[in-house]
Amino acid sequence: MRTDRAALVATAHASIVRGSKSFASASRLFDRTTRERVWLLYAWCRRCDDLVDGQDHGGAMDASADVAARLVTVRELTALAFAGKPSGDDAFDALGLVARETGLTVEMANDDSGYGSSSSFSCLVNDCENGISRFALDLVYR
Repeated sequence: MRTDRAALVATAHASIVRGSKSFASASRLFDRTTRERVWLLYAWCRRCDDLVDGQDHGGAMDASADVAARLVTVRELTALAFAGKPSGDDAFDALGLVARETGLTVEMANDDSGYGSSSSFSCLVNDCENGISRFALDLVYR
């Protein structure tokens, strides 16, 4: 697991700048710790969405692969992040870092915490493309 916080933050910042100019701009309103946690969480959300859709930062979709298999990959990498194990993907290691820093739990990531309208992991992943959810903001303020 990549544990160098500064490197993960830099990679996450590059992801939010590339993936969402509005999120990147809005993140400047937060104090440094909160801003960096928003970037780290955004990087995971963006990567989940891109993995499921077969995209790179919202680019052209790859409809050739099995979406169900992609979702399994997202779940497996997320589980590794929560277990503190190497994922081989900076965005998932960023999630692990945010989890350690804020107390984010697997139940929250699975949206079993009451923050979302559904109890499915895929709904949380889909919500990520619509913005940092209420639960995410709650976490980054911890």
